[in-house]
Amino acid sequence: MNRYFNFCGTALFFFVLLSISSCKDDKDENTTGTNTSAITSTDATAPKNAATTTATDGQKSAALTGTLDTLWIEASEFKKLKQRKLVFSFAFRDTDTLTLYGWTCKGAICVGSYNTDPDIKLKKGQPSTVSYGPNVIFGNIVLQGDDVKEIQRKLVAPYTYVIFIPKNLGEGIAYDIYIASGKSALIQDFALEDTGIDANPSPPKIY
Repeated sequence: MNRYFNFCGTALFFFVLLSISSCKDDKDENTTGTNTSAITSTDATAPKNAATTTATDGQKSAALTGTLDTLWIEASEFKKLKQRKLVFSFAFRDTDTLTLYGWTCKGAICVGSYNTDPDIKLKKGQPSTVSYGPNVIFGNIVLQGDDVKEIQRKLVAPYTYVIFIPKNLGEGIAYDIYIASGKSALIQDFALEDTGIDANPSPPKIY
């Protein structure tokens, strides 16, 4: 009798063990199936070989094409400049503005040291008749110290503004400098007088 119960007990033990193992395998398979599904879903939504948006040649040409503006500054601001070489760089600003910011060379012999902030910021006036495009060199614009001194000498009443009118010089851009009298900063209100002085591109130095 005891042998019968021992046999039955042993058989029951293996039956329970087999059932537990079977349930565990089912659970693992279900878990693996869920994970595989999740990974597949994530991969399906991930971008593959995303196309990079690039500007066409036509768009680039359009972005590099425009009309230069006449620029101006109050006579009182120009008179504050030291009578040394003045180097301008083109400054792109909001509201479709392309202007010039200028730095006065430091030191008695002007060895190329400049302030961090510009000493003068020209303001946007009316559009000129001068256009620029892909074949234009946007280099620095230079006004020599003697020219700064001469313009300042001419700025007596009734002149209240200094006007920079652009022109093409080869592939570079230069500016004819005028002094003007008027009650507003609108170019059409100015009475212009040519100073005979140009602000020229450098390099190359074209004088």
